Amino acid sequence: MSGGSDKRGRRRAVRVQLDNTVVGIELTLISIIQGLALGVLAASSVQPLIAFQWQIWPYIAAGLLTCAGVGFAATMAGKPFLAHFSVPLPSGLSVSSTILFDLGVYLLVLGLMVTAVTRLASEDDQR
Repeated sequence: MSGGSDKRGRRRAVRVQLDNTVVGIELTLISIIQGLALGVLAASSVQPLIAFQWQIWPYIAAGLLTCAGVGFAATMAGKPFLAHFSVPLPSGLSVSSTILFDLGVYLLVLGLMVTAVTRLASEDDQR
């Protein structure tokens, strides 16, 4: 009986090794495809930024200024850069600096996504 179980054990080991190899190849191919797609998207997104297309710059500038402002506001208060603090509102509520920083990131990403979509749409129109 040990001969039969030895064969099954070896078959199982070979099958597991083959499965691992196939998964490795699939992940490599997926990474290559994603890298190429990201490269095309990034290359097409940079051109409007360099060409100063003004419809997207307010989002990007507001996002960068908000993020930097939140970071430097903490430093001005004697805390480390990007340390948490609360901003009181006239209504008696307060807003966390984290929410303000996230708003800046949101505006920055929105500007870059508008750039990417604009570029992709203009490439489709040229075809």
